[in-house]
Amino acid sequence: MPHESLYPEDATLLCAIDPAAPLQIGALCFFEAAGLRHPDRTLRLDDLRTHVEARLEMSPRFRQRIATIAFDAARPMWLDDDHFDVANHVKSTTLPAPGGVDGLRSFVADLLSSPFDEDRPLWEFWLVDGIHDERVALVLRVHHVMADGLSLFDAALLLLDAEPRPHPDVPGRWKPEPAPGADRLLFEALAARTRHQMAIAVGSLRGLASMIDPRRSISALRSVVSAVGSGVQTAPTLPMNGQVGPKSDFLWTSLSMPELLEVKRARGTTLNDVVLAVVTGALRRNLGAEESARLAEHPPRVLVPVGALDPGVTDEAGNAFSMVVADLPVRHDDPLEQLAEIHAQMKLNKRGSQSSAASSLFSVIDLVPLPVLRRLAPVVLSHQPFVNLAVTNIPGSRLPLYLLGSQMTEVHPIITGVGNIALIVGVLSHVDQLGVGITVDPGVVRDADGFLEDLRAAAADLIDRAR
Repeated sequence: MPHESLYPEDATLLCAIDPAAPLQIGALCFFEAAGLRHPDRTLRLDDLRTHVEARLEMSPRFRQRIATIAFDAARPMWLDDDHFDVANHVKSTTLPAPGGVDGLRSFVADLLSSPFDEDRPLWEFWLVDGIHDERVALVLRVHHVMADGLSLFDAALLLLDAEPRPHPDVPGRWKPEPAPGADRLLFEALAARTRHQMAIAVGSLRGLASMIDPRRSISALRSVVSAVGSGVQTAPTLPMNGQVGPKSDFLWTSLSMPELLEVKRARGTTLNDVVLAVVTGALRRNLGAEESARLAEHPPRVLVPVGALDPGVTDEAGNAFSMVVADLPVRHDDPLEQLAEIHAQMKLNKRGSQSSAASSLFSVIDLVPLPVLRRLAPVVLSHQPFVNLAVTNIPGSRLPLYLLGSQMTEVHPIITGVGNIALIVGVLSHVDQLGVGITVDPGVVRDADGFLEDLRAAAADLIDRAR
């Protein structure tokens, strides 16, 4: 694959993250064990490696590493890894006794707390046995700079089949593009930086020109007022907020998609609204009624990433930052009141300018010297006062999916914390389940198990009240 500069959003994200606590996304997937084991019950690791290598032809970014530019003069570049070996990325393990779900949780926590090898492509797949219920797990983790949740799911779909196919695909011959010399890399990276600076300048001029048009000036003024207004709102101080370190913990559960969709249809909302209402109910339970009432005028705030890859940019994996921030109305005891308020708020937010403002924020890489950004951005992110937690809803598949003939039975998204956002809730639909993944920094969020139970209870309460 041709070498190229990281997109501005990706490069900004890479600089903004503390290297000791990289932002990772991925999934914990469960499969029927039989198709992923040999007759002697050993895992089919070699077959999986062959299969993954064959499917990487459709996702060449996963054979590329990140190369920094001399003197940090411009955005890093994507280069083919000329020493790429799929065995460095697709691995297997059997949980030590007693194994089981607790052993799997410990394994995932240790994996997420381990750094990537930055000299290689930043991803790993682990096939895990020892769960004791005729299932095996596949744990995927990718550095967020390689992909956002939607594009990672699209890449994962390339590994899966819509019908059972027990034999791996045969990989073709791959030849890496020779790495350019340091001088050429520097020249090309500076050229890309200059082009982006010019694009920003042209966009600014167009924006100023549009203000002359009276038909556009009022709407533009409203957008500015909305952006400024939303920007000064801060989040309350909550125990779940604190500087995220290198340690992570991961918990998961499944909710009924048919029941949640029935709530959506009955109340005239979106599934995303329903998910946010469930999280609101869980947070109210976790905080307690007295603390929730105290937050009536200063409610917790949630960051909601919205997948919106620019179709004019690329089909490759990457990040396109689009997001909204919403208040979680924990003051309400009634989950239907919570849902109604969230629905009204999200409709208003999506019509505003939050998403575009966020996109502009994450494109500052070519306007600020990289050494300055690397030093200041992690500090700013670890003290941001605007949100308490993040919730990501990733659309999945309503059809069964298979890996080497083995059916996937569950999937739970993984998104690690960043800055001072130590609690992340991800949901991903699969067939008739909504897989939930909760990632926390255990040094900040002390009762992750309690929050998981609160979330289950909140979902049951919402479903029951909506009937």
